Formats: sequence, structure tokens, C-alpha cells
Amino acid sequence: QLACPLDLGCHSVSKNQLEDMGSVFSRPICYFIGFVYPAYKSWKALNTPDVDDDKGWLMYWIVFSGLNAVEWWADRLMFWFPFYYEAKIASYLLLQLPQTKGAHWIYNNYVHKFLSQHEKTIDQTMEDVQQQAAAKAQGRRSSGRPVCC
Repeated sequence: QLACPLDLGCHSVSKNQLEDMGSVFSRPICYFIGFVYPAYKSWKALNTPDVDDDKGWLMYWIVFSGLNAVEWWADRLMFWFPFYYEAKIASYLLLQLPQTKGAHWIYNNYVHKFLSQHEKTIDQTMEDVQQQAAAKAQGRRSSGRPVCC
């Protein structure tokens, strides 16, 4: 049981009850706007001869992935804020809408510069992690244990 964060007349409420109150409708809408619609639009973009729409959706997915990686950590605290999922919906729309081109702006002003500056370090780190994972998998395989789990 958690104490009600705002004086709403409630005495105590479970974490699940709080999550469910604000996200019954907005959470599925959030997933649709963040994942389903962009995936479909990406598929459509791949089926056109124009490469600019492909590039635009790739920028979206790069920015979206980065934001989701950050949000995965922050979500444990952020869901307490009123209208959290509604703010996520607005953010996803800001990233996607041709009028705002939010993903393009974030990619061009921040992400591209960051990745370009740190490309060698990121590549080396990813290679090291892949080698470590392969070595662990080989060790598990040679000892007769399953590779995963």
C-alpha cells in the first residue's frame, strides 16, 4: 500500500490501482501511436521509391529507441505524475507529425552529433559485449548447460 501522493481524499492505494486509474485508455493509445502506427508507416515508406520517407522513419525509430531506453529507467518514478501517459502521447505525436518533425529536429540537433562523436567508443563497446556474450555462450555450451536462461 502506498500513501496517496496528492490530497485527493484517498487514504491509501496500491501501486497497481494508481497505474490503472490513469492508463486504462491512454496506455493502449500510447502503444498504438508509439509503435503500431509508425511501424505501419515505416512499412509503407519502404514500399515507395522515395528514400526521404524511409530516412524520416529511420530518424523516428532512432530517437524513439533512445527515448524508450531512458524512459525504461525513469518510468518507475514518472508514472506518478498526473497525465503521464497523455504527455507521452503528445510527445510521440510531436516526434511524428510532419508539421513539427520533432524526430528530425532531435536527430539532427542532438543524436547525430552525439553518435558521430562517440561512434568508435560505441562500436568498440558493442564488439566487446558481443565477444563476452559469445564466450559465455560457448562456456555454457561446452558444459552442457543451455545457452540461455
